[in-house]
Amino acid sequence: AQQYTVAVEAVDPDGDPLTYEWEVRPRAASMAEFHGAPIEAIPGRFGNPRAARTTFRLPEKPGIYRVFVHVYDNHI
Repeated sequence: AQQYTVAVEAVDPDGDPLTYEWEVRPRAASMAEFHGAPIEAIPGRFGNPRAARTTFRLPEKPGIYRVFVHVYDNHI
């Protein structure tokens, strides 16, 4: 599967260390699905899902996907 590099820049105003959580989810097929139960993330797509910069593999099934990154400081 083809790989891409994804990266995010984030800063904490207090200088706290940051952790990252990358995920990929299929796009909702309809507004009803979008407003319903959360669409589960597809596991195992990122080389290092805890880094600010990582590699990303596309899912094997054709479709439209969204990539998300959540950034946390140590005050979760």
